[in-house]
Amino acid sequence: MRVSKGDKMGSYICRIGTYEVRQKVTFPQKIKGYGRGQETKKGTTEGRIYKGKNLVEGKFVDGWHAVQKAYKLVCREGNTNHVSQKIVDRYNLSC
Repeated sequence: MRVSKGDKMGSYICRIGTYEVRQKVTFPQKIKGYGRGQETKKGTTEGRIYKGKNLVEGKFVDGWHAVQKAYKLVCREGNTNHVSQKIVDRYNLSC
Protein backbone atom coordinates (compact mmCIF):
# COMPACT_ATOMS: atom_id res chain seq x y z
CA MET A 1 0.00 0.00 0.00
CA ARG A 2 1.32 3.43 -0.95
CA VAL A 3 1.69 6.21 1.58
CA SER A 4 0.15 9.48 0.45
CA LYS A 5 1.86 12.84 0.72
CA GLY A 6 -0.69 13.95 3.32
CA ASP A 7 0.02 10.95 5.54
CA LYS A 8 3.77 11.38 5.39
CA MET A 9 4.16 15.17 5.46
CA GLY A 10 0.86 16.37 6.90
CA SER A 11 -2.19 18.05 5.47
CA TYR A 12 -1.76 21.10 3.23
CA ILE A 13 -2.60 24.51 4.69
CA CYS A 14 -1.28 27.08 2.20
CA ARG A 15 1.62 28.08 -0.06
CA ILE A 16 3.69 31.13 0.78
CA GLY A 17 6.14 31.99 -1.98
CA THR A 18 8.13 28.81 -2.63
CA TYR A 19 7.25 27.27 0.75
CA GLU A 20 4.39 24.93 1.60
CA VAL A 21 2.92 25.03 5.08
CA ARG A 22 1.55 21.71 6.31
CA GLN A 23 0.05 20.50 9.56
CA LYS A 24 0.51 17.00 10.96
CA VAL A 25 -2.28 15.96 13.33
CA THR A 26 -2.29 12.79 15.41
CA PHE A 27 -5.56 11.96 17.11
CA PRO A 28 -5.94 10.62 20.66
CA GLN A 29 -5.78 6.83 20.87
CA LYS A 30 -7.20 4.43 23.39
CA ILE A 31 -4.62 1.85 24.46
CA LYS A 32 -5.62 -1.38 26.11
CA GLY A 33 -3.51 -1.88 29.22
CA TYR A 34 -3.11 -5.31 30.73
CA GLY A 35 -4.64 -5.35 34.21
CA ARG A 36 -5.09 -1.57 34.28
CA GLY A 37 -8.06 -1.05 31.96
CA GLN A 38 -7.91 1.45 29.13
CA GLU A 39 -5.51 4.36 28.90
CA THR A 40 -5.69 7.30 26.52
CA LYS A 41 -2.67 8.55 24.58
CA LYS A 42 -2.82 12.32 23.94
CA GLY A 43 -3.16 13.72 20.43
CA THR A 44 -0.70 16.27 19.00
CA THR A 45 -0.64 19.01 16.39
CA GLU A 46 2.57 20.04 14.64
CA GLY A 47 3.10 22.75 12.01
CA ARG A 48 5.81 22.24 9.39
CA ILE A 49 7.39 24.24 6.54
CA TYR A 50 8.49 22.43 3.37
CA LYS A 51 10.30 23.54 0.24
CA GLY A 52 9.48 20.83 -2.27
CA LYS A 53 9.93 17.53 -0.43
CA ASN A 54 12.54 18.92 1.96
CA LEU A 55 11.60 19.89 5.51
CA VAL A 56 12.82 23.42 6.18
CA GLU A 57 11.53 23.78 9.73
CA GLY A 58 9.19 21.82 11.95
CA LYS A 59 8.02 21.40 15.55
CA PHE A 60 5.71 24.43 15.53
CA VAL A 61 2.80 24.44 17.96
CA ASP A 62 0.26 24.69 15.14
CA GLY A 63 -0.11 25.70 11.52
CA TRP A 64 -0.62 29.40 12.29
CA HIS A 65 2.88 29.76 13.77
CA ALA A 66 4.34 27.93 10.76
CA VAL A 67 2.62 30.39 8.40
CA GLN A 68 4.10 33.33 10.34
CA LYS A 69 7.63 31.86 10.15
CA ALA A 70 7.29 31.01 6.43
CA TYR A 71 6.29 34.61 5.68
CA LYS A 72 9.34 35.87 7.59
CA LEU A 73 11.51 33.59 5.45
CA VAL A 74 9.91 34.98 2.28
CA CYS A 75 10.43 38.56 3.53
CA ARG A 76 14.09 37.82 4.17
CA GLU A 77 14.44 36.55 0.59
CA GLY A 78 12.56 39.59 -0.75
CA ASN A 79 9.86 37.62 -2.60
CA THR A 80 6.75 39.02 -0.91
CA ASN A 81 5.15 39.72 -4.30
CA HIS A 82 4.73 35.92 -4.77
CA VAL A 83 2.38 35.68 -1.76
CA SER A 84 -1.37 35.86 -2.31
CA GLN A 85 -3.04 38.94 -0.80
CA LYS A 86 -5.86 36.73 0.46
CA ILE A 87 -3.37 34.76 2.60
CA VAL A 88 -1.76 37.96 3.90
CA ASP A 89 -5.18 39.25 5.01
CA ARG A 90 -6.34 35.92 6.47
CA TYR A 91 -3.27 35.36 8.68
CA ASN A 92 -2.60 39.10 9.34
CA LEU A 93 0.99 38.86 8.05
CA SER A 94 3.59 41.61 8.11
CA CYS A 95 7.38 41.68 7.72
